Amino acid sequence: MRHIDGVMATDQYCSRIAQTSLLGCLCFLILACNSLHKNAEILMQGEDYGEAAKVYSQILHQDPNDAKAIVGLKKARTNWIDRKLIDVRMLRLSEQAGPAAELLKQIIEREREWQFYPEGAVQYTQEEETQLAVRFVIAQVEAWRTKGYLLQARAFLHIYHPVFSTPVLVKRYEAIGGQLAASAREQCQGFKQDLVPSQPYFATFAKRYCDSWGVSVDPGFDIAKVRGAVLFNGIQISGTAETIPKALQTRGQQRLLSAFQRTAWYDSEGAAPLAVQVNAAFASDHTKTIEHTVHSYTVQVPYTVMIPQMRTIPHTTYTKSCNAYGCITTPLTTYTY
Repeated sequence: MRHIDGVMATDQYCSRIAQTSLLGCLCFLILACNSLHKNAEILMQGEDYGEAAKVYSQILHQDPNDAKAIVGLKKARTNWIDRKLIDVRMLRLSEQAGPAAELLKQIIEREREWQFYPEGAVQYTQEEETQLAVRFVIAQVEAWRTKGYLLQARAFLHIYHPVFSTPVLVKRYEAIGGQLAASAREQCQGFKQDLVPSQPYFATFAKRYCDSWGVSVDPGFDIAKVRGAVLFNGIQISGTAETIPKALQTRGQQRLLSAFQRTAWYDSEGAAPLAVQVNAAFASDHTKTIEHTVHSYTVQVPYTVMIPQMRTIPHTTYTKSCNAYGCITTPLTTYTY
């Protein structure tokens, strides 16, 4: 019976330990959450809304049902967007349309990352600034399209694609892209008269350029073959380099080939390698230079001769000092090296 009682007592003890541990963990989590809430409140008071949003997100990661954190996160994100939109407006009013559009693009990308979109006055401000940013982008794209800088216009339009964030603006974005493509087709039609074998490089550019717009260009001849007929697919080295170590010869040839492949004379479709003759020699000269350095210094060594009769010491001067008990003569010997 004692054994049974002992077992029962042990079970009760273990149960208490488990309960105590669970309560301890819960208390720790509560304290941690309270600390995070306090940090978030401090950040909100300091108007550091971006960091406050991160802290609220951390709280919700631990407890998705924390009502206080849900409200705090919404407020922090709304305030962050509102503050950034004010910066956008200030940039635009100071005639910095480019930086203003760039900052607006970053705001929209952050909203998509958060899956969070402002409401009320903040939403109205963002819509107004978006319309103005779109005007700026369209005007810049049109200016480049008029000059024939279609690649630059297309790249710029693509960069600011996030700004075209509503269904109406998406259609407008697609329409502008269509206008650029139509201009590119006209350019490619104009290239055809210059696609001749005597200009293989231009033919290469025209084909790649038009392909990027989805426009097929047929020059009527094999561009790679024509281009390769006057170019080289490598180098063929000959000559003498007897005194150069073998390892240096190999490395030198590799570096020469690598440098040649970066020139306009190289093409993998070239007809033959370029003949290169190298006459090189290796020599070294070692000359030993002896340096003579002379150091000169003077040392004074004070000492007292304790003998009844004073004896003269070479190169020595004497100083006499007296006090109430008598006089002492101190020699100072000077040696020069």
